[in-house]
Amino acid sequence: MEKIKLGNFWYCFSDAVSRIRISHKECTECLDAWVESGELFLPYWLKDALLLIEEVKGTAFLPNGRDLYLVNAGGNERIDEILFGNQDNFLEKWNNHYEVTGQVTGIKNHGFTFRVDEYKQVQPTEE
Repeated sequence: MEKIKLGNFWYCFSDAVSRIRISHKECTECLDAWVESGELFLPYWLKDALLLIEEVKGTAFLPNGRDLYLVNAGGNERIDEILFGNQDNFLEKWNNHYEVTGQVTGIKNHGFTFRVDEYKQVQPTEE
């Protein structure tokens, strides 16, 4: 495992599977999920991509490590809609929280794409 700081963000590189708690927050950059807790592991091959973003575009364009685009590991269903709903049912799922396992698969806009292998709904943590 290797940790590096780029700009204001710490990134943890490892081949390990991530187990994180997520929810949906409107403050995200219209991404699917927000990492509430747990260590988000990035594959080692993303290190060079992040260094290049920092060098060419600057630290303002680095993913913050909390915003995720969710990708379904099995099937064509949209995992973000399964977990947090869509325009027809999002109020029913507004405060859903999940523990998910999976892996970061890339960078997209200001977030990471995250392949969800498993998920289970959990109670929200008190803030």
